[in-house]
Amino acid sequence: MYPADLITRPCTITHTTTSGSDDMGDPTTTTEDVRTVCELQQASSTEQRETGAVVVTQWVVFLLPDVQASASDGLTVDDMPGAAFTFDGDPWLVRHPTSGEHGHQEARLRQVT
Repeated sequence: MYPADLITRPCTITHTTTSGSDDMGDPTTTTEDVRTVCELQQASSTEQRETGAVVVTQWVVFLLPDVQASASDGLTVDDMPGAAFTFDGDPWLVRHPTSGEHGHQEARLRQVT
């Protein structure tokens, strides 16, 4: 079984791009939602007491190899209503150890609550 066979949770990647500037010269952004599937696993959680009991949780997301995502994107998962994640860097392709194929991508995500 390839890891891509285990990537089955419906999710949405929100692509954010800068698209010029407004009348005041401030950058404007556009967003586009792309439906796909993913797998999400919690990696760590830290409470930052000095900033008012903010909790920062790190996650690892597993994506199919052809999914487009970047560090400026966000992610929501259908079975986690209200939870929003931001990419913490660009995803990277992971090579399958026996076939040599790029079976999936991984990326770090952040969730601040």
